[in-house]
Amino acid sequence: MPAYRVVTTTSELPFGTFFTTINRYPIKDGALVLVRIGDSLWIGRLLKNIAGLDWLRMPGQWVPIIGQVIIEILGEIVMLDNLRPCWN
Repeated sequence: MPAYRVVTTTSELPFGTFFTTINRYPIKDGALVLVRIGDSLWIGRLLKNIAGLDWLRMPGQWVPIIGQVIIEILGEIVMLDNLRPCWN
């Protein structure tokens, strides 16, 4: 189970937060998910069938899931509160 760390201040999660993902199906509407769009990883809330489209909601923006770009939902985010980096 890979662990991820937030390295931006524009995410819904605080900078430096550690988290992992779990695979659930179906993903609940409004769930906080990690997605891969192209070569980038994004954190957002998956909102389904609003005005006929699915959306990824991130702070300050709504991203419609349309077009020919492959969007891979890696899983629902689960916080890892007690994980600390090892500097060996």
